[in-house]
Amino acid sequence: PSAALLPGDRVGVESQVLDASPAELRNASTAYDPEIEDRYTQLPGSTPDRVGERTAAIIDEADADNPYDAAVAIERYLIAEYDYSLAVERPDGDIADGFLFEMDAGYCTYFATTMVAMLRSQGIPAQFATGYSSGEQVGENEYVVRGQDAHAWVKVYFPDHGWVEFDPTPSAERDQARETRLADARSAGEGDVDTDASDPATATDGQPETDPDDARDDVEDERNETNATANETNATSEIRDVQASDPGTLGPDQDVLTPGAATGGTADADEGFSLPSRDVLGYWLFVVVVAAAGARHVGLTGRAYHAARLRLPARGGTPERDAERAFADLERLLSRTYRERRPGETPRAYLDALRDRGVDERVHAVGETYERAMYAGSIPRESADEAQRTVRQLALESTPLVGRLFERL
Repeated sequence: PSAALLPGDRVGVESQVLDASPAELRNASTAYDPEIEDRYTQLPGSTPDRVGERTAAIIDEADADNPYDAAVAIERYLIAEYDYSLAVERPDGDIADGFLFEMDAGYCTYFATTMVAMLRSQGIPAQFATGYSSGEQVGENEYVVRGQDAHAWVKVYFPDHGWVEFDPTPSAERDQARETRLADARSAGEGDVDTDASDPATATDGQPETDPDDARDDVEDERNETNATANETNATSEIRDVQASDPGTLGPDQDVLTPGAATGGTADADEGFSLPSRDVLGYWLFVVVVAAAGARHVGLTGRAYHAARLRLPARGGTPERDAERAFADLERLLSRTYRERRPGETPRAYLDALRDRGVDERVHAVGETYERAMYAGSIPRESADEAQRTVRQLALESTPLVGRLFERL
């Protein structure tokens, strides 16, 4: 509207849903509206001629003699010839030229930018579109859309039909990367990842089934959390036993269980020890149960688990999976010391940004291992183990006192 809308104002909107068949689009007119043609065929002055030459060769090879078939040929070429990757560096100079001739992978922004430039080089009106994909379906008409569902695609103009969408980004690879990041976020216990409807732990019949691998990971994480809590209890018991063997570490009013004291009754009064009554034991058991429940409710047990996983040796599956978890642990560690990774920021860009803030150079080796695991498909077991050791060492160094305790254990 030409003026600001005020509370109570009503505005009528008419929209049209495109429903043209490929045959209709192939036969669409090329008599573009001058304003649309002028605006949506512009190219940066930095665009080299070879972009148009490569595009013309692709169109000729596909025998595309109309804008629709030309757009389909370009879309298929980009999907077939380039891989999907979040770990790419911005090329120098023109983006479309750099992607076409210097890169072999990129994410949606690179694919969409390049396709728009290729179409415009042939005088076909095209625009770069951004928004969100549909996300995760959790009900008949309900979806959970996350920040990682942000996407970029292409719209091509056809007179009498309007803007038609094309997506040159390889969808299978993008979906796999998105699912991996979601699984890592869930495994790491990050907040604002799920709603009640999308949380695998609360999924109900009629909703999409949880991926079996993710379910196994959730069970494994729950088991590890339980074990970590049990280990913490055992460690506390060991510390108490050390205190008991050295009366000098106790206060003047504290009693000591002398080794060899009777276990089936009450020790003599002059031995300085007596078993608490049943009521006292019941009271302290109640306190412990309530404290444990409260700690779990506010997330302390989860944080304890993640702290233990950062500092204790662990091998949870394939080398690729362990490398991904090592990077997730590294990212959590860096977020506490520096800042969190921003939405849309690639792992490499995130680590490079922290370089200026004095981040330890070892984090880049972990990042490279993660990239190979994510995008090369396989890495040696030694590389995954080294990444985990590096993250564990960084965690120990970040908290020296706790680090010394875990090293002794």
